[in-house]
Amino acid sequence: MASRPQIICLTPVLNEAWILEKFLACASLWADRIVVADAGSTDESRAIAERCERAIVVHNRAGGIDEESRQRLLIDAAREIPGPKILVALDADEFLTADFERSPEWQAILTAPPGTLFQFRIINLLPGFQRAWIADGSAAAYVDDGREHVGRHIHGPRLPRPPNERRIRLNDIGVLHYQYTDWLRMESKHVWYQCYECLHYPEKHTVELFRKYHHMYCFRHRPKLTIPVESRWFEQYERAGIAMREMRSMVPWWDEAVVGMMMERGARAFARAAIWDRDWAACSAPHHAGHEEELRDPRTMRERALHAYLHATQNWPDRAPVKLIDYTLRALGA
Repeated sequence: MASRPQIICLTPVLNEAWILEKFLACASLWADRIVVADAGSTDESRAIAERCERAIVVHNRAGGIDEESRQRLLIDAAREIPGPKILVALDADEFLTADFERSPEWQAILTAPPGTLFQFRIINLLPGFQRAWIADGSAAAYVDDGREHVGRHIHGPRLPRPPNERRIRLNDIGVLHYQYTDWLRMESKHVWYQCYECLHYPEKHTVELFRKYHHMYCFRHRPKLTIPVESRWFEQYERAGIAMREMRSMVPWWDEAVVGMMMERGARAFARAAIWDRDWAACSAPHHAGHEEELRDPRTMRERALHAYLHATQNWPDRAPVKLIDYTLRALGA
């Protein structure tokens, strides 16, 4: 351990009991320490993290979705560990591919000079673990040089970004992304994100908001856009007794959070979000009995027609006619 920098995994957590035990078991095979920032989970997440020998659990008092604050918290906690270190920023549903140690890229990470960033490809696993699609990820590993982290409130960089950064894109080691393995949970999460962006980013067009949170459907319904899953991505973990292709199903917590947002701000605030195929009044019962009218679909006929078009084309957003119509609608303010 003393012959190389320590590897510190940085992981934010909010109600991740569905996958956290699996994540910590895998991360413990390559990370010296795992800093877990819990934002006030109401499930078993904190207890699961505290049982992990390599975990350092810190309380994210900011809570919510303030990504810049939580990343600073994680990085600051990691920097309290003495000595040179490599920071690896992963969410609880993200796993390094199991054959990482066999790759020359692993040695490249361990021997890189301070200030080097590494970008992993993201392997988005589909339900059933038979197929996946590949996407470019953001920088997820950083040979720490003590530089200050500057992020964004949402969807920002997880690690410091030096000026004239030295970034190495990895082609062999990837990150297994489990978000889409539980499709219903993912949909509930994306509904919440759409509502959040309606409140905090009112300048975003309906078309932009929809495409951002529905891109995954084209991969599920167009197999030619996906690749077969490779066993090598899981095997070392499975030999260690970790059930990588089995999932723990849990009731998503975002549905009730969405109802709470509607009760506070009114359903009309979320008319731009394509979330009205669900009966929110029924979802809220019995917690909000007597308030059913406040949770009814608030959309105008024009807004309904726009959402109908977006749903009808969600499997083909890359086709030229769809892109042209999308562009025109955004230009018209839709």
